[in-house]
Formats: sequence, structure tokens, C-alpha cells
Amino acid sequence: MHSPKLRERVSASMSSSSVPEWVEGSKLNSARTAEGTTTLWMVLDGLTVLGSAVIATLYKFHIGPVAEAKGFWQGTLIHDWSIGILLALVCGFTFALINTSLRLHLYTPKRLTGYLHEQKLSIQACLTSGLLLIGTLYLIRAESISRTVVLVTLGLVTISLSLRRLIYRALIYKNFERGVGTRNVLIVGTGPEAHALRHHLESVKHLGYTFIGFIDSPGSTTRFSASSSDVVGTLKTMFQYARKQFVDEIFFTPPCDRELVRDVAEEARIRGVALRVVPDMYGSLPWNKPIEYIGQLPTILLHRGHVSEASLLLKRLRDIFFSALVLVTLVPCCWQLLSP
Repeated sequence: MHSPKLRERVSASMSSSSVPEWVEGSKLNSARTAEGTTTLWMVLDGLTVLGSAVIATLYKFHIGPVAEAKGFWQGTLIHDWSIGILLALVCGFTFALINTSLRLHLYTPKRLTGYLHEQKLSIQACLTSGLLLIGTLYLIRAESISRTVVLVTLGLVTISLSLRRLIYRALIYKNFERGVGTRNVLIVGTGPEAHALRHHLESVKHLGYTFIGFIDSPGSTTRFSASSSDVVGTLKTMFQYARKQFVDEIFFTPPCDRELVRDVAEEARIRGVALRVVPDMYGSLPWNKPIEYIGQLPTILLHRGHVSEASLLLKRLRDIFFSALVLVTLVPCCWQLLSP
């Protein structure tokens, strides 16, 4: 545990150093880049919806693009529905898709998530928007609008967006393996947790991290001598070294002093450096254990009570029975809704 005098010296050292001017410029450039990327993804989603609707209409009515555009503009493509209403439906579906994607953070994909999680969120956004569109068609009694066009459009949008995000993440992972676009990290501490974290970051390339060095922290169980090249500095010189090496994130490993971490977190916020804290592993007891949230508090599940296989089988059969009952009840309603 760090002494109060050490915290005072470290805090004084960090507060006495002026915040570099490049921090504000870096924050501004990062915000502009993220905003531009989000806008580009939104535009691509809108174009994808429009293109899918056109392809679905061509497939259903077996007409050429010119005839389709002429019929759409004159309001004769779908009887009893003007161009304004059709555009409103397309724009409404696009807006619902973009808004749902924003809420699921699909326009700012997290680096630490994988293929399956992102694909699940993409399908969820498309299905949610599609259900809203189908519900709108039901409320306005749009029987003349072909359900085939609606379903084909929804399917094409789902496949296109999922495929695009799959290719994009594959390209990101390929760049990470070549060391392009990775984030430079410092690890505070030299104990077992710090070494385990370094090994994990270096072995799992798709996380997108580049290890820069350890920061010596008094109180940690060190494996290095004072002259080790892997120890690149102390808490006093950490942010100066982070500036020279363009460090993006700092990891704190136990043991961590609360007040010291709080002071470092405030300084990291000012300097635009991300800060993560690795929880105490209690002698590696909770490694590879799931993290569950109880309200807003993260918890690590160390042991779960044993449930007999007979109870699990009974529960599974009960779930299947009630699921089948719900499907049998909803199928006639859905069939009436989707019938032309």
C-alpha cells in the first residue's frame, strides 16, 4: 500500500507539469474523425436501404430500372399509394435503423468485442426496424403493398449490413496483426497480474494493443531489477514518458492505492489518456471467470451452486413447451399480417 507522502509527491509532480498543447488538438482531431466515421456509416446504411428496396421491387414486378423509376415517380408502381407515402415509409425504416444502430453503438464499434457479438447487434437492429415497418403497414392497412417486397428488402438490408461489418472488422484485425492502428499501453506494476496482462495483450493480437513498458509502482511484487529495460519509468515520470511514446491507455494492476488511482485518473482525463484498472485477482482465483453486473456494480462469479441434470432437463422441456405454445398462438396472426 502506498504511503500518503508518496501520493503527495506523485500528485505534486503531476499537477506541476503543464498540460501539453497537443492534448487539446488530439482530442479535437479524434472527435472529428469519430463524427466523420459515424456520418459515413449512416449514409451507407441509407444507401443500402434504398438499393435493397429497388432490388426487391425489380424482383417482385419483373420490370426494368427505368420503368420502375417512372412508375414510382408517377405513383403507378403501387396502386393507391402516392410517392410521398412510399418515401415516408422508406425514410421511416431508414430512420429507425439508424436510430437503433446508434443506440447499440454499431457506428462506434468497440475494439474488444468479437465477430459474433457485432453480428448479433446488427441483426437485432435490422429486425427491430423491420418489425416497426411491418407494424406501420398493418396500422395504415397497406394491403396493396407487397409483403414480398418488404421481406426481401429487410433480408437484403440485414445481409448487406452484416457482411459489411464482417469485412470491416476482418480488415481491422488484419491491420492489428501487422501493428497498424493499435493502441500503445503502459502497465503500472510489475507483479504477477501485470505480467499476465502483458502476456495476454501480446498473444491476442486482435485486441489491438502494443505493450510499451511497465511503470514501477512501490508496493508491487516485482520480478525485475531496477535496470530492467521493460521498466520504463516511475509514477512521477509516467505521463512524461506517455507523451514521448504516444501512449493511448494506462493499465493499473494491483495492489492499487485508491487515492493514488483517483489522482492519476484525473490527470489522465486532462491529458486525454485512457485509464483502466485491473481488479485484485486474489491469487489468480477469478481468472477466466465471467463478470456480472448487479445493478451498476460489477461482480466476479467465483462459484455457482450445483444444479442436478434432471432439474435442467425438466426446465429445458418446460421452456420448449411454452415456446411452442407461443409460436402456435402467434403463427396465425403473423400469417394474416404477411398475407398480400
